[in-house]
Amino acid sequence: MDESMLITIVVPVFNEEKTIGTVIRNLLELSLPAEVEREIVIVDDASTDETFSIISANHASTSPWVQQGR
Repeated sequence: MDESMLITIVVPVFNEEKTIGTVIRNLLELSLPAEVEREIVIVDDASTDETFSIISANHASTSPWVQQGR
């Protein structure tokens, strides 16, 4: 029986507008074994910059593996 595994990567962020795009792209490009699925959970700790907007516009709506919360 084939069973897939899920790895959840939790990324806490605070005012990371300059780096969050690169971090998420790198996590999405990370090579994993075929049976391993990924889930990326980004937790924005009340950033006062554009971190939340960048995640929303560029990743949360376009990638099924990226979830965000505040």
